[in-house]
Amino acid sequence: MNKTLTLIRHAKSSWSTPGANDHDRILNERGLMDSPQMGKALSERGVHFDMILCSTARRAMQTLDLLCEYPLADKEAIHYLDELYCASTDKLISIIQQVDKQYNDIAIVAHNPGLEDLANKLISGRMNNMATCSVVQIGFDIEDWDQVNTHTGEQQLDINPKNL
Repeated sequence: MNKTLTLIRHAKSSWSTPGANDHDRILNERGLMDSPQMGKALSERGVHFDMILCSTARRAMQTLDLLCEYPLADKEAIHYLDELYCASTDKLISIIQQVDKQYNDIAIVAHNPGLEDLANKLISGRMNNMATCSVVQIGFDIEDWDQVNTHTGEQQLDINPKNL
């Protein structure tokens, strides 16, 4: 496989702040515990990203900060995109197809249902539900990200905090 895409759903967030808008929700206690555990699990598997694209939603950014307590990427490899907040599958594919071909291992930290729908669209066969803080890694036998399309990927990893 020439390119690897890792989809990371943000960790469990809190609904306890009355009047808070969805974009500003923070992680709850479980989310604060699960994120570093997932970062450790990825690090132990030798995962390192050339680029990370992260939603600007507060819970997604918190998840990424806690994941990166382990050396998963260089700081300058992290990019925050408003477009990832509640992005549709088509929008996610468009973002991926615009990534420069020099990057071989990228990650997206974002939200459902977009990430789960994207994973199911890119891999052959149906995958399980993407619970909060889940990670799905998809490999592609392609030279350029603009070649990513329906059923062009092969699932390489599917982990969540409950199966660590």
